[in-house]
Amino acid sequence: GALAAQLGWPFGLVLTGNVMIDRRVLGLTTDCVRFDDEGGGRQITEHLIRRGQRRIGFIGDEAFADTVQHRWRGYMLAMEAAGLIPAHRDGAFFSGAEEPMFSMSVKTILADPADRPTALICSNDGTAIAVIRILREAGLRVPEDVAVAGYGDILPDYLDTIGLTTVAQHFREAGEAAGRLLLDRILSPHSDYRDIELPVQVVER
Repeated sequence: GALAAQLGWPFGLVLTGNVMIDRRVLGLTTDCVRFDDEGGGRQITEHLIRRGQRRIGFIGDEAFADTVQHRWRGYMLAMEAAGLIPAHRDGAFFSGAEEPMFSMSVKTILADPADRPTALICSNDGTAIAVIRILREAGLRVPEDVAVAGYGDILPDYLDTIGLTTVAQHFREAGEAAGRLLLDRILSPHSDYRDIELPVQVVER
């Protein structure tokens, strides 16, 4: 009501608008602000390859989210461009990393010291932290035995402490972009819907 009064709109005018943040929902037509997840998946994989890694696996939680699928696609494209073929047993996808299945699956990937990935990319930082815990419980050093990379950079101070390399998503920028889209939608309710994709970057720790 206060906004309507300031803008000279009729009292009691109902304003509606929706902005999806971080991911699209197929079948839902609305404004959207999201991140370049395919590019992020590619960047973090290329980073590990430049570091000399060749046996790189991918651990994905929320497997049905398009964000995770795009990150995996970027990983696969980077591996393909480098002439590397991921082993099927080097990856796992989950719909909720619940115990004990999650730990058992990761331990299966790591079971054979002569035939296991030397680096794991995780679809988010929470999954990466869980993987690091499992590695340490197995007596493996991170990153000397198995390197781990995350995605999101949601808790940078904590990630600095544990030294987790990840892909940073700039959430403040996303919030500001979403706010602008919402105001534009209120002012021009019949304008074309917009899909804004924001860049991401690797944060090396």
